Amino acid sequence: MEVGKKLRFILDDYDIPQYKLAKQIGVCPATMCRWIRGSRFPNASHLLILAKHYPKVFSSDEVIKCISKK
Repeated sequence: MEVGKKLRFILDDYDIPQYKLAKQIGVCPATMCRWIRGSRFPNASHLLILAKHYPKVFSSDEVIKCISKK
């Protein structure tokens, strides 16, 4: 599953507003929106934060694969 779909899943499944998830990760809501749309991609540190907070959605192995593809 691509990053944008995973973020959308977190927002829907955990019932978190987009701006709160953005704040939790340390980015502005506009950046989060770009990630969800797929026009931008989170950097390694943001992917690791996502994996720490949502390990069922972002596994460490997936994060490592994403980072190594760049």
